[in-house]
Amino acid sequence: MSYLRSREELTINGLADFVDKIESCIVLNEKIIENFRANIFNHISLIILSNNKILGNFDSSEHENLRRKFREIDKKLMKAQRELIAAKASNISLPSGENSPVVSNKTEIHCIKHELGKKTRFISTRNLLSRAGETISTIKPCFLMSPTSVAQYLDPNIEPFDLLIMDEASQIKVEYAIGSIARSKQLVIVGDPKQLPPTTFFEQTLYEEPDEDDELDIQDMESILDLMMSRVRLRRLRWHYRSKHHDLIKFSNHQFYDSDLLVFPSPHSSKSGYGLIYREIEGTFNNGINHDEITAVIGEIKNHSIMYPNETLGIAAMNRKQSDAIEDELLNLERGDSEFREWKRKISRKDPIFIKNLENIQGDERDVIIISMTYGKDKDGNLNSFFGPISKPGGHRRINVLITRSKKKMIVISSLKTENIKGDSDGNRAVRGFIEFCKTKKLPQNIKITNRPPDSDFEIDVARSLNRSGFKCEMQLGVDGFFLDIAVLHPDKEDQYIMCIECDGATYHSSVTARDRDRIRQEHLENLGWTVRRIWSTEWFNNSKRVIDPIINELNEIIKSEPKNQEIIENQQQSNELDQFKLILESDTPLEDKLTRFNDKIVKKEIPNTDDEERLLNKNIIKILVNELPQNREEFAEVTPEYMRKKICRKEAHEFMNMVLEIVRYES
Repeated sequence: MSYLRSREELTINGLADFVDKIESCIVLNEKIIENFRANIFNHISLIILSNNKILGNFDSSEHENLRRKFREIDKKLMKAQRELIAAKASNISLPSGENSPVVSNKTEIHCIKHELGKKTRFISTRNLLSRAGETISTIKPCFLMSPTSVAQYLDPNIEPFDLLIMDEASQIKVEYAIGSIARSKQLVIVGDPKQLPPTTFFEQTLYEEPDEDDELDIQDMESILDLMMSRVRLRRLRWHYRSKHHDLIKFSNHQFYDSDLLVFPSPHSSKSGYGLIYREIEGTFNNGINHDEITAVIGEIKNHSIMYPNETLGIAAMNRKQSDAIEDELLNLERGDSEFREWKRKISRKDPIFIKNLENIQGDERDVIIISMTYGKDKDGNLNSFFGPISKPGGHRRINVLITRSKKKMIVISSLKTENIKGDSDGNRAVRGFIEFCKTKKLPQNIKITNRPPDSDFEIDVARSLNRSGFKCEMQLGVDGFFLDIAVLHPDKEDQYIMCIECDGATYHSSVTARDRDRIRQEHLENLGWTVRRIWSTEWFNNSKRVIDPIINELNEIIKSEPKNQEIIENQQQSNELDQFKLILESDTPLEDKLTRFNDKIVKKEIPNTDDEERLLNKNIIKILVNELPQNREEFAEVTPEYMRKKICRKEAHEFMNMVLEIVRYES
């Protein structure tokens, strides 16, 4: 009787199918409880869907269209807000001021018109801003000035600005900031207390020759940021955008920010032209200079100009003597190499190459940064572990600035070995830790594969469906504070990901705003190279096969559509010892064989459809290169008949001429 009552109750409540499976022995006895719970939850879910029109009628394609429209409208709104500000500014009527017959009494627009009519003897900028400041600020409501310029050009009695924003405030002395603050109604201070404080470095005269120990006299001072942090409301910005590979920020985040920055993981492996490259050399440090590291730096610069001609470049050293010496050698290279000089001229249109030291590099960034660690053993094999300002209080902040300047790749050249670095200052510990990280890519904790459990069984179910189709997944892939629900690995390439799958779980609904949740997060992942797809739990519950099949098809298409020469392309983007070009360049074979191999292995695979007679390295051109050994483009033009040059494929010449000439120079 008890069984019959239970049977009837289950049947009445919509579980007749479950009862039939038990009675037909389809469900084993030991699985009855588990199946019962699954049926109950399924039944409850159906009730919820039937009672909630939004959930019950959910359609992922409609929702994705809605998200797409939101992203478009959000961008248009931001643009419209900028245009609105400009429109309001342009529609404000200019104050007329006083049109006095006495020139010195003219003010505002009358003063400006009078000055515009003059050819000489203009009044000073400070005087102009004092007499016509309201008109000028109406025409140009935003002034971009340094604190010293504010003191120099703005009279304290002018109408105060509505808002003052101080950027890089960790480097602004309190006494320099006070004048700007006094001329403003509201204040926003932006800065990083983990980066450089104000120093006396820039107070040295421009013409002062650096002494061997010139850094020893640099003193850190209190900044306006230090002063205000304990007195005003703080808002911490945690999202890290600069680094396009997580290795570039991993050490700093761990060492200086307690792993509190939100770092987006990169889909690129460290072998594809991204991340951190370490070169350990046996360099000697003498009189503030390490010549062996300078030679290595120049070699990396030259290689960069050939292998990565479109990527911007910066060079950093640990002291001013080393940076000056690198600059001198770079000038020598430029004078003697016309191809390099031409490349430097072209890349400078995008962003000039800079060569800086610890004290003046803050605020700069480039695609690629080459760092000379500078210090090392002297000629007698002794290492002085006092590294100038780095070893003094606050020195670790200089290391943090130094190693966070690159967007795509950082090349570290070092004569230091961790076991030889003594001293317990924060700076010395930072140097020792950074060198160890460069060598091993490991921190005291594993921060890549997080071993965090998935947010929900929903994510587990999605991953299992992908696994059944032959794709390996990593759950909660993250670096620091930012985790992807599911990352799908490339089946043939280690540590390379081909898709990120986001679920509408804890990570999604933890975002406070729709802009963060539905636009910015995904846009930044896509900018890093991720293919992002989203799966909605409601639709997964309704029909998981209909959801997963298009994703699996897309994954297969991504793999199939990769060009057959992808390995060659990636090798061209790798560091010296990993790329095909370096292997060909240094191979122990005659020049003709090297050029033929280069043509077959790289040029033809990159540009496969060129006619043989139009090839940059056709048989006749190779003979000329072997016999004449031209060292640059000018010499190549002299020894190659014009009719041959005109036939050469322009694309091949543009992309590979520098590399061909490098092979010839290496041989000669």
